[in-house]
Amino acid sequence: MDKNKRLAMMMLFAAVLVLALYYVSMDWITLLQWDRVSDYPGNRLVRTLKFFSVVLCAVNVWLIGKDGFSIKDKWKLRTAFIFLVFGDLSLYLGYQILGVLVYGIGQIILIVRHLTGFGGFIKSGGASKHKFALWAYIILLAIAWALSMVFIFYPLLKGTTMLYMIGGYAILLSLSLWAALVSPFMGLLPKKNAVFTVIGIACFYFSDMAVGVAMALDSGFYDALSSALIWILFVPVIILLALSGCDLNKLFTLERPEVHQVALEE
Repeated sequence: MDKNKRLAMMMLFAAVLVLALYYVSMDWITLLQWDRVSDYPGNRLVRTLKFFSVVLCAVNVWLIGKDGFSIKDKWKLRTAFIFLVFGDLSLYLGYQILGVLVYGIGQIILIVRHLTGFGGFIKSGGASKHKFALWAYIILLAIAWALSMVFIFYPLLKGTTMLYMIGGYAILLSLSLWAALVSPFMGLLPKKNAVFTVIGIACFYFSDMAVGVAMALDSGFYDALSSALIWILFVPVIILLALSGCDLNKLFTLERPEVHQVALEE
């Protein structure tokens, strides 16, 4: 990887972490003062910085270029991040239903990315070899979806359009996490990239569940708590997913300068 590109990508990731330190701190300060703060999470500066963090990670995904491990994977990840940016922009502007729809498209693209080669995985017998884990993941995620709908979202959103939107999105979110958990078994992603993908999508799952709770609650302590949890979880999402599309050996390993042997004239 070109050293200038490496430096640029590292600086962008560092900028995201610095911004996150500020707005996550503000989230938790607000949580401690939730009964005295009436305009949060409507704090425009903090919310703008959060959106800007997503944009910076999207820029890093586009910078990967030839230093990814797959051209097709690179474009799937780029497309997914486009929808993440516009989904977050929609939520930032207050269009919650549109934001959920756009994020849903992003999740579909991530599912396609992480299940690439699944047909061959089945034909080769790999799915049979790991069928216990595959089915266990499905059952656990289905139970988690049912419990969240029955005990959290249905009581809070009964009779509203948002209930169906969140229910449908939660299904996509569960499928996305299942696909990420399956991807290491298929071996199509390098080991480190697969680990980053699993951790990133797992954080995505819990972050968006917190988003759903925050949408369902207009105010109060649990609304403030959900808002505080969202970006602690979502910062790892955007960083790890951006890294998952990069050849990590090129990004984190310094290239040795070429040594040219000079023939000495006798």
